[in-house]
Amino acid sequence: MSMNVSGGLSQQTGDDEMAERFYVEALLVLTRLCGSQSDVPIVTSEGCFTLEKLADILIRNGKYKFGVLALEAAIDCHRLQHTGDEKRMYRKLSLTTQEQNDIPRSLKYNSYMLKIALDSGNVNEFVFVADVLSRLLVELGEIEHAERCVRVACQLVDGLPTRNVIFTDVGGDDVIPVKEIGRASCR
Repeated sequence: MSMNVSGGLSQQTGDDEMAERFYVEALLVLTRLCGSQSDVPIVTSEGCFTLEKLADILIRNGKYKFGVLALEAAIDCHRLQHTGDEKRMYRKLSLTTQEQNDIPRSLKYNSYMLKIALDSGNVNEFVFVADVLSRLLVELGEIEHAERCVRVACQLVDGLPTRNVIFTDVGGDDVIPVKEIGRASCR
């Protein structure tokens, strides 16, 4: 798509405002396409790519909240396209929210990463993300909660079963491990 090429060229030349305009125009073109391969024209590989690139440039242009919304839309697009890129996008969101010191969103996306690591059996990633989550929880003053997250990670390293781990967010969304495994829990 020429708009994405133009947006990419604008990014390479350092004209971030121009790149942002090109990506917005690319999304406009995608939404107006007729006879697309999808019922929703933006739910295409081009749409996913454009949303992700728009998010990058919005964040770089100081429009963090809009950038996060574009990344969230890109995740939905990838999910509907069955690309398998949701994990990469959640990782990107968790890093971006950490860099922006957006602790509530960072907790949310790191919690998703924790669940993904657990579901895929990736103990190393689970331990890494549990460490990140515990640091964020310490910043919020949730010392006991942070300590329990690290304990759960240690128990996973020791090979204890994970079937009793339930994910729930501090705000009630199901994402952070909270049910006890042995004597440790994250809540």
